Amino acid sequence: MKSLQMIASVLAILLIMGCTRAQDSDQQVPEETSMKNSTDDAVPSLDGKTFIVDFSEKGKTESTKDTLVFADGTFRSVGCDQYGFTAAPYTATEEGEQVGFTASATSDTEGTMDWTGTVSGETIEGEVTWAKEGQDAIDYEYTGTLQ
Repeated sequence: MKSLQMIASVLAILLIMGCTRAQDSDQQVPEETSMKNSTDDAVPSLDGKTFIVDFSEKGKTESTKDTLVFADGTFRSVGCDQYGFTAAPYTATEEGEQVGFTASATSDTEGTMDWTGTVSGETIEGEVTWAKEGQDAIDYEYTGTLQ
């Protein structure tokens, strides 16, 4: 059992490091698109916004960078592309001056990452839970600013 926990810890560290390596790699982030007009359907949109975030496991001080992209009604963590996590539809709700969102990205091999967050002006913050069969869920947090 301890060896499974050790493997899960190592995988979690690798995921954090790998998911956030996009800043140091030659991966390209799509150009920012114009924000959809949400007044027609009264649903707030984050489309066209890209954020650079510090991403860390909850309770840990070590963090890495990632790029979060909202485009065409989907949410994407650029750093997690290499693990097979795909862009996922997001939902957004207006909360006063803030926009809250949720998204659930999946990978055929790495499970599911459930994202929640709040955008206020040019800042973003939130939490992620990574669930994969055969391991305990791992909770992360992130904060960042508009690119």
